[in-house]
This record gives sequence, C-alpha cells and structure tokens, in this order.
Amino acid sequence: MKTKAISTANEKSRSGFFWLLLGTAGQNAVQLISILILARILTPAEFGVVGIGAAIIAFLRIFSEVGVGPALVQKEEISSVDIKTANSMSLLLGVILAISLYFSAESFSLFFSMPELTEVLRTLALMLPVISYSVVGQSLLQRRFEFKKLSSVTFSSYLVAYGGVSVYMALHGYGMWSLVAAFWIQSIIFLILILILCRDAAKVGFSYPSAKGMLDFGVGYSMARLCNYAAGQGDNLVVGKLLGAESVGLYGRAYQIMSMPAILFGSVVDKVFFPLMAKMQNNNEALERLYLSSIYFSLLIFVYLSGYIYIFSDQLIGALFGDGWGEVAKLIEVMSIGLYFRIGYKFSDCLTMAVGKVYARAGIQFLYALSVVVLVVLGSGWGLIGASIGVVVAIVLNYLMMMMLVWRILNFNVGVVFLRHLKVLGLFSISLLIFLFLNRLIDIKSPLLGFVVSSLIYAASFGVVLVVFARYLKDEFGVLKLVAKR
Repeated sequence: MKTKAISTANEKSRSGFFWLLLGTAGQNAVQLISILILARILTPAEFGVVGIGAAIIAFLRIFSEVGVGPALVQKEEISSVDIKTANSMSLLLGVILAISLYFSAESFSLFFSMPELTEVLRTLALMLPVISYSVVGQSLLQRRFEFKKLSSVTFSSYLVAYGGVSVYMALHGYGMWSLVAAFWIQSIIFLILILILCRDAAKVGFSYPSAKGMLDFGVGYSMARLCNYAAGQGDNLVVGKLLGAESVGLYGRAYQIMSMPAILFGSVVDKVFFPLMAKMQNNNEALERLYLSSIYFSLLIFVYLSGYIYIFSDQLIGALFGDGWGEVAKLIEVMSIGLYFRIGYKFSDCLTMAVGKVYARAGIQFLYALSVVVLVVLGSGWGLIGASIGVVVAIVLNYLMMMMLVWRILNFNVGVVFLRHLKVLGLFSISLLIFLFLNRLIDIKSPLLGFVVSSLIYAASFGVVLVVFARYLKDEFGVLKLVAKR
C-alpha cells in the first residue's frame, strides 16, 4: 500500500470520525430521551414483547444481507455490476424472509408464550425488504468515507421516528405499538435519504461471477455475524423463554443503558476503522500502531466510565426511569464490569475483517455465542443477576480470544500489552482513592445535588490523574493524532 493512499484514507477518516461521533451521539441522545419518556408510560412487559420481536428481525437481517455490504467496503475495486448484484441479492432475500416470518409469526408467539408477539412480528416482517434495500447505499457511503452524509441520514431518521412518532403515539395510548411504529418510520426514512444521497444504491442487476466473489467474503462475514447475534441476542431470548416478558423488559433496559456507550463508540469504530484498516491491510506496521493505540485509549476511557456507572447506578436509574425499575440498577452494576471489553474487541473485529480473516473470526464468534447461551442458561438459575454475570464472563472471553487472533496476524508483544492494562488499572485505583477521600468530606442533604457534586468530584479525580501522569500516557492518546491532527 502506497504511503500516499494511506495518508488520504487517514485524512478522510479524521473528519469521518468526528461526524460519525456527532451523529451517533445525537442518535443515542434521541433514543435516551424517548426511553426516559416511554419508561414512564409503557410497562416492562410491553418493552419485552417488542424487544423479542426486534431480536428476531435482527436475526433474519443476517441472512437477508448475506454480508454484501461489508464485502463492497473490503473489496479493493468495485464495479457497477457489483453494486447491482449486491442490491438484487439483498432485496430478494429480504422479500423471501419477510414472507416466511409473516406466516410463521404465530409459531414464535407460541414458543415464547406471548400472544401479542404474533401481530408485532407480522408488522415488523414487512420492514425486512426496506432494510435490505438500504444496505448497499449505506456501505457505499462508508466505502467512500462520506460519513457526514451517513451521520446526517442516521440522526434524521432516528429524530423523526424515536424523538417524534414513538413519543407522540405513547402519549396518546398506543402502548407497545409506539415502539413498533418507531422501527418502521426509522427504516423508511433511512432508505429514502440513502437513495437520495447515493443514486448508485437504486440499481439492480445480477452477475454470477460478481455474486460469487462477494459471497466468498460475505458468507464468512455472515457466519461471524450470526454467531455475534447469538451472543448479543441469545441472552434476551433465553431470559424471555425462562423468565418471562417482564424480565426481558427489565433486562433489556439495563442492557440498553450499558449498550449506549458501546453503540456510540463502537459504531464509529466499525464505520471508520474498518475501511481505514482495509486500506492498510498490506502494511502490518501501520496496522499494529493503529490497533494498539486504539486499544490503549479505549481502555483508559472506559475503565473510568465503568467505575462511574457502577458507583452511581442507583442514582442513574432513578433519574432516568423513575419508580418501578429499581432492579435495573443492580443489573447495570454487573454489566458495567464488561463495558470496556465490549468496546475493546471492536478494534480486533475491524482488523480481522480488514485483512480478510472472516472465517477465523467466525470461529471465535461461534465460541463466544456458545459461551453466552450456556452461561446465561446456567446463570438464570439465580435470576437476572446470574444471567448478567454469565454475559459479562462471555464478553471477557470474547475480548481475549479476538486479541489472540490479532496477535497471530500482527505478532505484537503480548507482555507489553498486558502491562499497559495493569498500568491503566493502577491509575484508575489512584483516581478512585482520591474520589472516595474527597467525597467523604461533603455532606449534602439534597439527593440530586449530592449526585451532581459527587459526579463532578469523580470527573475531577480522573482529570487530576491524567494531568499528573500525562507523561506516561503517550501511547494511550496516540490514536488521537489520527483523528484530530490535520
């Protein structure tokens, strides 16, 4: 790979990182605000039914898209024939799977013992062709580093669907259908805007050689995605089957809160670092520097964020959801332990895809999925807390397995990486001791004011440690040179 080509990709990724971060932050803010409102109107059971429906749709999307979008991003050169073929395959499979789900909805309803699930699934099934038809356009914008457009499309669709439609319908008594409508409206607006901004995304056609070339990558990608789905949604399905709709609603809200940082940062990593690493796929030195610096930076930030969520879980849930959701606080205390590992593995994921190791990645994701399902089933014997512990253990295992796969590719120094992890944990311990000491000195009667002041002390303790030990954190902040230096 020529240095000039990598430099050009770097320059585009810098702007793209901030646009995607801004757009994803806006998307999360809209979803969070809508959840705050809906949690005071809808019941945990209503959230649970729609959550199961969304999990089934996410499963079918894997087969409707067959990895053609990432295949277009990873491929060094693509043609108009590739775009048409990818569109046709994805759209056709979306239609077939939508029809299949529509007529099998009642079977899912019987399996989960949720009568309301039948109509929810039949309504959501009609979304599949819409979602499938937007995949190619989204991937083309990603491939071209047009993240400003992609970010605008995503934010706009979520703002209308979740910030407007879902809240309006919930306030007017539509119950769980306010959530279903949000899924629908967001998908339709997203597709329309993608087709407007990326005219190539409307083309259809078919070429067998083109399809075969994309499927060589896409099938491996989809296998890993299928296993990742089993890991990401398997816990919801197991909880729904063994513990019921209300438990899914409680567990789902805790998981959603803990997913927001992962979605905010992780989706940016997927969209920016995957195409950037694909451009660097023949330059191991550049890949290693980018990968390790990214790991160190995310470790530093998310260890502190995990600590904050753990310490202030009761106050956070009380402020966000109000009464009736107290059990969620205990769940996020457990889930916060796995937050960094959910983020850190994303860099390994992007790198293995960028260099074409999709089948090795799929094998690890299979082990990850298996560990999630087994550990959640075992943990559910102790209720939702036990299930949450099982998920966290599986997430840590996945992080370690993916990092070892990257080590086989780059052959970096494992000992140094381990010491970097210990260093950050040591700095966090110092920051935590400072916070605990200072926090004991205050005595504020107002719970809200006390929460705000304690949060500021926690942040200040983190800032003090960063300033005092700045000379020892050059590697941790090295990745910012990529996304901030002009």
